[in-house]
Amino acid sequence: WREKVFLGMMAPRGIVAAAVASITALLLMESGYPSAEQLIPISFSVIFGTILFYGLLAPPVARLLKLSRPSDSGLLIVGAHTWTLRLAELLMKLNRKVLLTDINRNNLYRALQSGLPCVFTSIFSDRLFNEEEEIAGIGRLLAATPNDEVNSLATFRFSEIFGPQNVFQVMPEATIQSPLRISPREIRGRIAFSNRISCYGISDRFTKGSEIKAFRVTKPVSLRMLHDRHEGKVLPMLLLPDNDDQAGEDLHVVTPGTPAVAEPGQIVVMMLDPSLLPPAFEELSEIQPEEETHEENNEQTILP
Repeated sequence: WREKVFLGMMAPRGIVAAAVASITALLLMESGYPSAEQLIPISFSVIFGTILFYGLLAPPVARLLKLSRPSDSGLLIVGAHTWTLRLAELLMKLNRKVLLTDINRNNLYRALQSGLPCVFTSIFSDRLFNEEEEIAGIGRLLAATPNDEVNSLATFRFSEIFGPQNVFQVMPEATIQSPLRISPREIRGRIAFSNRISCYGISDRFTKGSEIKAFRVTKPVSLRMLHDRHEGKVLPMLLLPDNDDQAGEDLHVVTPGTPAVAEPGQIVVMMLDPSLLPPAFEELSEIQPEEETHEENNEQTILP
């Protein structure tokens, strides 16, 4: 019924009105009413006004009827292990859409215990493509498995869906040890976070006590300079608009090739040593997800 109500309110009627007004104006002018020629411009003015009115009214009406699709700024994470679970948990608390996928049932059970939406499927399966509701609102991919070939093929496949600028993978371990062992550049995604640390390196730091937290920026700061200044002990990962800014929903994955500058009010998710709190940041210690968003994510949790 929602679709019928929306179509009934927004269905275009300008073509019929323009046609009838043109014919009527011609007939009236032939009958001796010269002022009837004003009927056509008046009709088109009314049509233009209604188009403008409906254009402005359509988004709020769609949201009111719960027909609007979420913004494609959510994150699909390939690989549900320790630090990616923490990253997904923070995104949910910041009211961002997130979905985890893995073929390791133990990893997904931990995700389920944390209340995180996840799908037990291979990234090469057609399941994610066939079920649109599962990836509705998802517009970015982060491939974060320890296997560089899986990461590269995942970004290669999803680059056709999300666009090559929105698919990311962690730095391949082989690049650090032996550049000859990495996947070809043509099938790799954009390097996420830093080109100095691999998935194993991030997992090792997280296991040894580094924490992934969200911070609000208090003054402009270069994320690349922040990373370099602390010799890799601070790893910026994500940059988001202020959680209270309902208009801004974009999620930016920090990359080594993009000199991202965080502005006051924005939120930065980063991994750092517990003893460090860089200047220009204040920790968001109490982040609670909206109940509606939390329930929606729980409905999308799938584990056969």
